[in-house]
Amino acid sequence: MSSKLTARIRKCFIIGIIMIAFSGIALADSNLELVNAVKAHNIAAMKAAIANGANVNNPDEGGSSPIFGAVWWPDAVKTLIDARADVNLKNKVGSTPLMSAAMQGETESVKLLIAAGADVKAVNNDGMSVLWLACINSSQAATLKALVDAGADPNAKDISGMTCLYTLVQGGKTPLERVTTVKSQAPYFAKAGLVLNARYTDPKESDYSSIGDMVTVLVNAKADVNATIAPANINAIMMAAKNGRNDAVIALMKAGAKINEKSINGWNALWLAADNLSCEEAALALIKAGADVNTTVAIGPLMQKNGIKAKAVHVKNYHGGSIDLDLTSEMHDVTVLMVAAKEGSTKLVKALIDAKADLTPICEGTAM
Repeated sequence: MSSKLTARIRKCFIIGIIMIAFSGIALADSNLELVNAVKAHNIAAMKAAIANGANVNNPDEGGSSPIFGAVWWPDAVKTLIDARADVNLKNKVGSTPLMSAAMQGETESVKLLIAAGADVKAVNNDGMSVLWLACINSSQAATLKALVDAGADPNAKDISGMTCLYTLVQGGKTPLERVTTVKSQAPYFAKAGLVLNARYTDPKESDYSSIGDMVTVLVNAKADVNATIAPANINAIMMAAKNGRNDAVIALMKAGAKINEKSINGWNALWLAADNLSCEEAALALIKAGADVNTTVAIGPLMQKNGIKAKAVHVKNYHGGSIDLDLTSEMHDVTVLMVAAKEGSTKLVKALIDAKADLTPICEGTAM
């Protein structure tokens, strides 16, 4: 081979490497342009970046592709789907774009992803399903309905055994709580350069569903209202009462929840509702439905079981009520009437007396 030919081949090889390098830089620039366009909700810029070769499935450091950040806007989701974005691509924690959309309560994006083949039964690395994540994070009944209509299992549990229904009444946010949360997140969103929809830039309670409405969606999808969480044997109606979710307690009652079921520690829904002033409405409804008004809980042994060994303990609940316990006594049977009186609920105390609650029990060593 002549030296001229060798030089020519070498020159072509170098030019090829340079072209590949420039091509790689151009693609990297296009990928960044796509990410920035998604953040800014700029559909025209998204399409331009895609036309310039941007990879719609290019992951960020956490393994999330651009469609994860697009779920706030259905038109952005559609643009990426039309460009063949993988709707089932998982990030490093095992989440999918559908999980992201469901957690944000973006129902239209959820529907678009499902129509494009998103797996409604996918679970992340912690065993949490799409519907489970929607229940603990979202405040949109329509989102839950879209998922169950597409085949999501309302009775799926996470690795700890919590069902979607239990998760909803434990962690789901009321409309007011959601508005407060979104407003607190606004500075973070602004710092991240995100352009958000109106539910995030100007949140109102009317933008979000009540927990009762979301419970109803799951109940209508045949969620087991009496499933219990081991080993405490706590069910959804107990947790709803404990957390002051009046509408959830009432929705569960209407769905056939066992109102006199007891946890391993002796709590039932009425006792827990009476111990939470914000759940007064639910407590009254439980009494009317025939809940046991004479349920007692042995507080002393329960606290000793949880490692409290002191002779006297001052216990304060979430709403300011308190009791002083002398744990030298063997039993401290606290009745529903006692906790209602401690909470200062005159209406509930009267309802319990009218329902023939026993007025004679005393709680040894306890000042109410």
